[in-house]
Amino acid sequence: MKPKVCVVITARASYARVKTVLEALKGDNQVDLRVLAVGEVLQAGYEDSLLTSCEITGALVQDIGENLHAMAPAMVVTIADRYETLATAVAAAYQNIPLAHLQGGELTGNIDQKVRYAVTALADYHFAATRRAFDRVLKCRLAMGDLHHHVYQTGCPSIDVAANLQGGQYDVSREEYIVILQHPVTTEMVDMETQIKETLKAVAMVGIDAIFVGPNPDPGSARLCSYLTVIQPDRPPEDFMALVKGSRCLVGNSSMGIRECSFLGTPAVNIGSRQDGRERAGNAIDVGHNATHIGDAIMEQVEHGAYPSSNLYGDGQAGKRIAKIIQEVL
Repeated sequence: MKPKVCVVITARASYARVKTVLEALKGDNQVDLRVLAVGEVLQAGYEDSLLTSCEITGALVQDIGENLHAMAPAMVVTIADRYETLATAVAAAYQNIPLAHLQGGELTGNIDQKVRYAVTALADYHFAATRRAFDRVLKCRLAMGDLHHHVYQTGCPSIDVAANLQGGQYDVSREEYIVILQHPVTTEMVDMETQIKETLKAVAMVGIDAIFVGPNPDPGSARLCSYLTVIQPDRPPEDFMALVKGSRCLVGNSSMGIRECSFLGTPAVNIGSRQDGRERAGNAIDVGHNATHIGDAIMEQVEHGAYPSSNLYGDGQAGKRIAKIIQEVL
């Protein structure tokens, strides 16, 4: 009987960051691939309360735990740093199911930082995107007394999607528009409305057509969206990345501006503290929540144009590497 590998998909971003792993495992006749979809990917609306995240996390521990109990996989794979990721880690760890974690060891602001390192403590196999992230995970595991650690530097599978764009699979023509993707910062909820208003003022000041992409369904997202008149619907990872690649600049506080855009060479304006500590490749300008500063940074990036592609977060082969390691482990 083939060993079962259960990949838990929790959000649009986590799907993009495991898609090529799924493709590689699906083509591997030595494992039985299962996918469990939970959280944001099944959620129709937005949250508007910090308590909601607590309630959903607790419910997901039970729901995911019951699914894993029935499925009995040989390994569970979880991605990144959301509350659904934490729930997956708890559900797997308490049933003694080996857990693999993608994107551990990175530094950011917000509650995501704590979640990421909690999952690092619970996981058994670690697939880090960068060398520094690898070093942090390794130090964390050694500090826990884990002398038989399983930490690998593989790159991030989302860069594989970007590499396909670079390779010409998608015809992207550059037009005169910018993309706005700003998430609520859950540790700065009282300032959320002021923050989005400053961004909107800046967009009005520069006078460039803007495409607004809806935020993650985090606490505060409902109120944030009430200020946006037109929101781009969710797209497949390739289509969304093509949209960003074709833009003059990505503006907001998404990790995409620093991670995937560094490979694409797309200029980014990173606003606020949400990405504090994340490794930079040089394509992003950091600014505070000030309309004038944001507007100036947008114009500077538009005038600069594309940056050289960086392999900081991967070279486009991460999915195959991760799938190969999982197959060898099992």
